[in-house]
Amino acid sequence: MKPKALIFDLDGTLINSLEDISNCANKAISELGFKTHSFEDFKKFVGEGAWNLLKNALPQNTEKEIIDEAYKRYQKYYEKEKFDNTYVYDGIFALIDFCAAQNIKMAVFSNKPHIFTTACVEQFFEKDTFLMIIGQSEETPKKPDPTGALRISKFLKIAPSDIWFVGDTKTDILTAKASSMKSVGCTWGFRDKLELEKFGADFIISHPNELTQIINK
Repeated sequence: MKPKALIFDLDGTLINSLEDISNCANKAISELGFKTHSFEDFKKFVGEGAWNLLKNALPQNTEKEIIDEAYKRYQKYYEKEKFDNTYVYDGIFALIDFCAAQNIKMAVFSNKPHIFTTACVEQFFEKDTFLMIIGQSEETPKKPDPTGALRISKFLKIAPSDIWFVGDTKTDILTAKASSMKSVGCTWGFRDKLELEKFGADFIISHPNELTQIINK
């Protein structure tokens, strides 16, 4: 049975933002006297929100106050540079057009702070493409907590069992499971197929057009 709605992760799923994220994070931690990391390293650091990104980029057992300071500096840089190198993945716009034609509703649930989540969606996608946009905030715990996904389900008036969650990390797969939704793992993002398989993705795709083929079946 085809889904009645899709919930998309943002970074690593709809947009490739890794270069801007890594550049801003490296600036923040280098200012505090810590070593920077490669582009590839940041693929392992992302997925659990910006604060945890900085925690992962800093040495183990770094004091919370230092992580807080790095996070504050990261936000300052990201506010200015979040669109410098970020782009929409190939095939995403075609997938969106397909969903619209099939009357499949769409939403976004990201661990990126809510203010940046909405800014990125508004920058790269037409207004009303996504009927609800949720980023991390005091009101919405980070994924894999299902609160945000279930809020979307309630807002759309669609049962979780009729919603598919699309994302590129174990966090997204676990969010889908916690929400009683089917999970679609995409390998073009920040993690590999092995992680998506390990955490039990219902479907694994390497290009957005594969999702249209699955839905059409």
